[in-house]
Amino acid sequence: MPAKPYSPKPSSPSAIDERRSAFTDADKEKTFKEQLIARIESTRFDPNNPPPVEPWIYKLADIECLHAGNLAVVVAALKSGKSSTMAAMMGGLIGDASRDYLGFTANPAVTGSILVFDTEQSRGDHFRLMSSVLRRAGLEQAPSRFASYSLLLESPADRLIAVCHMARKAAAEPGGLSAIFIDGVADLALDVNSLEEATATVDTLHKLATETRCVIIVALHLNPGSEKSRGHLGSQIERKAESVFNLRKEEDIITILCKPARRQEITAEKAPRFKWNHEEEMFLSTESKAASADDKRRAELIEIADEVFANRTELRWKELGEAIKSARGGVPSTIEKRIKDMKRLGVIRWAGKGLYVKGGGQ
Repeated sequence: MPAKPYSPKPSSPSAIDERRSAFTDADKEKTFKEQLIARIESTRFDPNNPPPVEPWIYKLADIECLHAGNLAVVVAALKSGKSSTMAAMMGGLIGDASRDYLGFTANPAVTGSILVFDTEQSRGDHFRLMSSVLRRAGLEQAPSRFASYSLLLESPADRLIAVCHMARKAAAEPGGLSAIFIDGVADLALDVNSLEEATATVDTLHKLATETRCVIIVALHLNPGSEKSRGHLGSQIERKAESVFNLRKEEDIITILCKPARRQEITAEKAPRFKWNHEEEMFLSTESKAASADDKRRAELIEIADEVFANRTELRWKELGEAIKSARGGVPSTIEKRIKDMKRLGVIRWAGKGLYVKGGGQ
């Protein structure tokens, strides 16, 4: 009897589905990896192909402290001026440059949209804070590019979704997006002490800032009685931020330190300071420690200059040193420092031909 021709046993539907699924998954994985490597390759350093310029958005004490595509965080103890500092930064983006923004200067070339999200205050307090932004900026109405919202009634997850969606929408419109303010960022997470949630939240915000080429400024409390910001969320956002604006309150004066910072730190001596002004009903800038010390030093040196120039209008360096020694005494190094400080503070000035005269710092 002739043998039957070979006929493979048909695969069961389940076996076919398994092979198809395996093939599809492998194909998807290959495509994913190829796309991933392509994205990474597009960022490869090439001195002849620099990335788009990241313009500065803010200066603090005349130092560039925040650039497009980056995060910044304002950290302080409870009731130490966080919201007012952020309000001043908002005002700087929409108001006249001559007004008081507590030491911040906004880049006048930045004209994109500004989004503000409040997660902490009641609707009434939110309204009052935004009204203070306009008053500080010298405006009666908010410009169309400025939009502020209360997210108090939304869940943490929905708040983050709303921020991302509205940011991408604003970035796609003519003029683009310049800045996002979130007061406070801890309310975007269920648990600020969850490392997983903190990492995911900060990663989302960092990518959003880079994607939309804006700056994202957030506010965060310090732990009570500590110099440490709240939880893993605080650690993560400080690590990723270009600048950390630390507010330090001593009696009625608040100092804005920029420390740590990715580019240049601003320490206590030169840091801007502000205090509450009852007449204006808002915080206003006051002298930095360095400026205050310079004023005191200038007054002291003007008194010395008045003595040494009493009968002369011009003095040579050697004559100036001898006159200062005669008037106040001191070792050569002390006398030299006095002369250098006189020059630096405008108490004396170079008149040419080796001569010094009293300057305009009087």
